[in-house]
Amino acid sequence: YRIHHLVQKKDGNDPDGETEALRRILGLAKQRGDSDVFIHLAQGLRAYQRRDLARAEASFDAALKDAPALAEARFDQGRIKGILAERKGDLKAAEAAYSRAVRAQPERLAGWRARARVRIKRRDSSGAVSDAEVLVRLKPSEAESQALLAWALAFEAEIPKASAAYEAVLLRDPSHPLGLAARGLVRRREANRAAAREDWKAALKANPDAELGAWLEQQLEAL
Repeated sequence: YRIHHLVQKKDGNDPDGETEALRRILGLAKQRGDSDVFIHLAQGLRAYQRRDLARAEASFDAALKDAPALAEARFDQGRIKGILAERKGDLKAAEAAYSRAVRAQPERLAGWRARARVRIKRRDSSGAVSDAEVLVRLKPSEAESQALLAWALAFEAEIPKASAAYEAVLLRDPSHPLGLAARGLVRRREANRAAAREDWKAALKANPDAELGAWLEQQLEAL
């Protein structure tokens, strides 16, 4: 009952498909019994949705302690450790934590997405491309995965492939912020500064996430 109540609660925020993850936890709890480990996982996912990362970390640590072999616990604990390491600026530790999450549940997009982004930050664009390619294979219809692939390819200076990827994104959504940012990066690499500026300005107007927004502002200032 406690897990069912947590799944039914709504807060209007669903980063990385956490509602679906909560439903999986509910299904496992029904199969195996409403044990503490599933309650910890559900509470951690709800805290993550609210961006209460300290509470989420505590819940996932407790879940992993109760069930160290449970894939859901290993994924969620790895991901939250990665997020917190990123916030501290420890990108090496963040990548290692995201890698644990990917190994635990390779079918969940959030792990690949997080590792691809941190690999770009670490200037491992080749590794980021590999992760983004997995995302596209797992869910080819998702624009965000295709946009992340375009972004990684642009950093890798794979211009024709990056162009094909961002064109596919912008054909479906002309105002996709990451697609526009990727096109701007390609144009900047092609020394078309004016076009890059227009793309990056358009990306800023398209409500990018905070991290991408900060990068765009930095690039525009440097142009």
